Amino acid sequence: MLNDINWRKIGMMFLILSIVFTGVSFGTPVSYAASSEVYVASNGSDTSGDGTKENPYATLYTAYQNDNSGGTIYVLDNIKTLSDTNKKYNLNKIFTITTAPGVTETAVIERNQAGNGTLFDLNTGQLTLKNIIIDGTYQGGALAQGRIINVYDAQLNIEEGTVLRNSYSPFVGSAIYLGQGSAVLKMTGGEITGNKGEKNQSNAMGAVYIGSGSKFLLTGGRITNNIGGGVDLVSGTFDLSGNATVMGNTDWGQQKALNVFLQGKTNLTLSGEFSGKAGITAQSRMAAGGIFGQAATGDLASLENLIADDSSLYAIYGASNELLWKAPPTVMIEQPAGDKVFNSKPMFEGTSTAGSTITVEIKDKAGNVVDTPTVTVDADGKWTFTPTNDLTDGEYTVAVTATIDGKSTKAEKVITIVDE
Repeated sequence: MLNDINWRKIGMMFLILSIVFTGVSFGTPVSYAASSEVYVASNGSDTSGDGTKENPYATLYTAYQNDNSGGTIYVLDNIKTLSDTNKKYNLNKIFTITTAPGVTETAVIERNQAGNGTLFDLNTGQLTLKNIIIDGTYQGGALAQGRIINVYDAQLNIEEGTVLRNSYSPFVGSAIYLGQGSAVLKMTGGEITGNKGEKNQSNAMGAVYIGSGSKFLLTGGRITNNIGGGVDLVSGTFDLSGNATVMGNTDWGQQKALNVFLQGKTNLTLSGEFSGKAGITAQSRMAAGGIFGQAATGDLASLENLIADDSSLYAIYGASNELLWKAPPTVMIEQPAGDKVFNSKPMFEGTSTAGSTITVEIKDKAGNVVDTPTVTVDADGKWTFTPTNDLTDGEYTVAVTATIDGKSTKAEKVITIVDE
């Protein structure tokens, strides 16, 4: 009896091992295991492909479904992606999309012309784009009904070699929309360019829209040549540092520079040294004393790189490291009042911004410099000087330059010294 029981046990173990090694599943579908490296190609297949380099998938969405969190989707050549509201990136994965190693030219992800909606709905997780081009062109440049990427309860990272281009949208954020308080965009490199927002009442759409308390951390790359504006901050946080550039963007009518548009009372945050360049338009605050941001410290050598769009204003520190606008110095020559002067050593008087330094250059008609006095504008905004030496009869050009905070303004006057 004992031997019979042992043989039955041995037989049962053999049956179990046979099932495991032969893959018998008793009706349960067999699926491929998720991989940390998944490949996509224009000649791939979502039905017969397995995501390997030799047998790639056809679409990014299928690759995303079969990619491990922390994995990479490699694009082998130019592919198309179809906007589909039923295919959202909502599996809470961390993943990267990039051109496959060994591919000589950066792969382009083009809009499938059968769909005109948003190409990527990133609902959860974290997507990193590097060394990849995403082109939103629809029907040769026609108005689409979506963007390139919507970011909700997720994070989007844009790294070097990435280009998001040619999205023409009727919605704010023609390229990227940060739509919820937990949405984060980190841009360390790459380019957002050639995107266009449809005209609205303010002519401002922004290639990147920051809304509902979301966050944009910009430390590198370029946002340029977008119509409708570069960055549109409605609420949330726009954090600037590094060597990023936000320049060359215009309003919808292409009449004015519109690079970083700070709507309402929103402010940018200067969190570190900034060696790049960014044009700023602070709504209803483009005047001397207007506050448009907050710096982490008051000693960042970066303010000269924050440029007022279509204005001569420049940035300075205010109280508690606030960033505010200041007007360049004014300067006027009030005396002598006329062109002819009957005094070989006339007194010159005028007004300027209090505290400015006045540098004078007096040249004769032949262009020879005959005097270069320097004076300081007093607390009442007045300055005065008398030439060091007598001026002989003849014509002179007097150039008066006022300088403060490294900003200068010049006024000129031509006089003729006449011997009485």
